[in-house]
Amino acid sequence: MRKTLKQKKDEAEKEGIHIPTDLLGDKNIVGIYGFFAIKRDEEYYFYIGKSTNIAYRLLGSSNGHVYLYLKKSIQN
Repeated sequence: MRKTLKQKKDEAEKEGIHIPTDLLGDKNIVGIYGFFAIKRDEEYYFYIGKSTNIAYRLLGSSNGHVYLYLKKSIQN
């Protein structure tokens, strides 16, 4: 059974990855997104991307950034 975007978002939150709930709505959100890390109270960006459906790009596809991270995290 495939996981829903909500289930994947919840898994990401458990791993310390914050994904805005707004992304899980019915409308595609088009735009630019970024990944940021916080280390010793400093914020660093390490990836900037663009997409016509940000939620799907992060969570929905088998090549989604967060999906791949979670999959590798679970396997290790």
